[in-house]
Amino acid sequence: MEVDLTDMDVSDNEGEGPESSGALGVASSTLKPVVELVMAPVEALESVNSASTSGKSKDGTPSQKEILVEVKSQENRDDDSSLRPVVVDLQQMKPLPYRGGFLDKRNGTKYLHAGMQTDRKPKPKKNIQMFSRTTQKCLMRNQNWNTIRETFTQMDRRDLILDWSRDYARVPGRYVDSVEWEQIRRRASIVIQKYTRRWIAQRNADRIRGFVKSRLEFFEDQEKTQKVQEEDALQREIERRMCPRTSADFAILYEELEAWRVQEMEKLNACNYGYNERVNALRELLTKELKLLTAIDKLRATAAKANRKDRIKRTMLKMCAPKVWELTNGKTVQVRTPATARASDLMHLYTALGKEVTNIDERMAVLGYVKWTVQEFTNPLTKEILLLIEREADLMYRNRPAKSLAGLRHRILALFLHFIETPEFSPEAAAHQYVHNDYDFKQKQSMLRRDQPLEVSQKAS
Repeated sequence: MEVDLTDMDVSDNEGEGPESSGALGVASSTLKPVVELVMAPVEALESVNSASTSGKSKDGTPSQKEILVEVKSQENRDDDSSLRPVVVDLQQMKPLPYRGGFLDKRNGTKYLHAGMQTDRKPKPKKNIQMFSRTTQKCLMRNQNWNTIRETFTQMDRRDLILDWSRDYARVPGRYVDSVEWEQIRRRASIVIQKYTRRWIAQRNADRIRGFVKSRLEFFEDQEKTQKVQEEDALQREIERRMCPRTSADFAILYEELEAWRVQEMEKLNACNYGYNERVNALRELLTKELKLLTAIDKLRATAAKANRKDRIKRTMLKMCAPKVWELTNGKTVQVRTPATARASDLMHLYTALGKEVTNIDERMAVLGYVKWTVQEFTNPLTKEILLLIEREADLMYRNRPAKSLAGLRHRILALFLHFIETPEFSPEAAAHQYVHNDYDFKQKQSMLRRDQPLEVSQKAS
């Protein structure tokens, strides 16, 4: 049988040992029946029939060669193998790697290992653009791997003792064909799908439960916040009517008083009173209205005092607050200057003067500190403060009751506040001054008007 093996690769290395000999490779997917190569002697493969050479190459060497290959047919396994000539194109032969072999010492025959591999199936064409930016980002790496486990077999010999204690027999299981294997895979995939769907359903249920819980908590928080806001608003409205502080609070009181008066007048007009009875009812209504107006005026006076105290406290806190300077790197730093330090000392003295007197020694110490602070300046205001301080000290030494000293102490506190708000004595007060810097500006203006002639004063008025 002659077969043109154009795709065959046969290496013929004559005169070399088993270590350097080539290997015979046969590759053809068109051979029918499929042949199986067995171990063939090198002498048989190297026998060349020079008469059967069909052509020569340009350099005079034969271009084709007829070799003998021992083949077996798959159709008749029982037939004996036979040597058959095969025509090989030497120009298309490629050297194959050495795959091993052995040498028969009896007759010197060399036996080389041979291999066979059919052509790979061509890959189907994909309707995908392979040369794109996405595919160019892939990184290809080649890495050699060694097997994790190495196995070997040691045969028993007379001069070797082997340990058989850990050996065990492996029995092959039942043969599973492709249909049954596909059924097993199908059942396993169904189980995997069931557990996966269960996990997805549990996750969705947990997400829905969490969403519902969060919404319920949100509504509860909203209700609590709304209740707290309503209670705060109600309490604020009650405080605005019980303890008004701003002009808007007093405006609400006056509006409610007017609404109450109109309602009472409508009730009075609806009743069929006589003249005297109507006059008495109007007198009672007027008396109630006057009482309510008096109560509102008292609340206004109390609110004015409280607002004045708060305003003074806020102003003093602003005066003694440290300066905030911005650095070149954008950060800020707080700096205490001598002016802010003096404003802080004056604020502490004013707070001590305004406290209720419980001990005479403490009051005398506070008056002494105020006296040392004020006597540094010579001014009508400072002279008056020093005079009042000496008068209070003298009266306290005489054991006068505290009620009789309330007016004097209030006057000292007011003058000391005037002292604190004057920039001449407290430099930091200039930044928070809302009136003229001269503390007796009004008095000077009145004296100037008094000294002017009558015609000038009339023109000025």
